[in-house]
Amino acid sequence: MQKTKAEIINETASFYNLGNRGIDEGGDNCDYYVEECGNVKLCAVGRYLKDPRSWECKPPVRAIEPSRLEDALKEEYRGHSNTFWNDIQEFHDNLDNWTDEGISERGEITRDQLLNIFG
Repeated sequence: MQKTKAEIINETASFYNLGNRGIDEGGDNCDYYVEECGNVKLCAVGRYLKDPRSWECKPPVRAIEPSRLEDALKEEYRGHSNTFWNDIQEFHDNLDNWTDEGISERGEITRDQLLNIFG
């Protein structure tokens, strides 16, 4: 069954915290797939890819050819624009959106803004 934009936004918002985002060791860059000491972390778009390992050296979502991204996504997450996926990725990447426990107050505002735009 096809996931709606609102479902994807809410899944992303409820999944992440400061410790489980797909951020490199320096904490500066997001990677679709990060493995540290056997612990796999996926970025926002990486969670929805069929094979996130194949995207380790990632271009920004906005730079991926739309048909290439569409083919790479799990079937239930297809049918959404690169603009949508880029905004989901930026939501994930912004440190201010997360606390150790989960989404921050700032993150809730961002989530609500995304729901207003895409939901």
